[in-house]
Amino acid sequence: MSHQYPEFEPARAASSTDHYLTELELYGYRPSLEEPDPRPLPEDHQVEGAVLEIMDALVGTFDDTALEPDLEDLLWGAVSRGPKSGARQGQWRRRAT
Repeated sequence: MSHQYPEFEPARAASSTDHYLTELELYGYRPSLEEPDPRPLPEDHQVEGAVLEIMDALVGTFDDTALEPDLEDLLWGAVSRGPKSGARQGQWRRRAT
């Protein structure tokens, strides 16, 4: 039964089928964790360029602001996440082959 007033309509969460179809629509084929992913990995120079852009954006955002004293800690925090990302990238590379 439908009401004239939308405030009487119960809130509904998206179904798992809707979520899956949205993922397919946005990203195409999604292999399971056991399957190798056929998509290519980014080239090393692309990743390096992206990291440099991120660092430049952080420096540009915090430079000449009241948060500038926290900039060094923020940059070191971003760098310390690198080894974790490298381990994940190694897992991705193994899965892709």
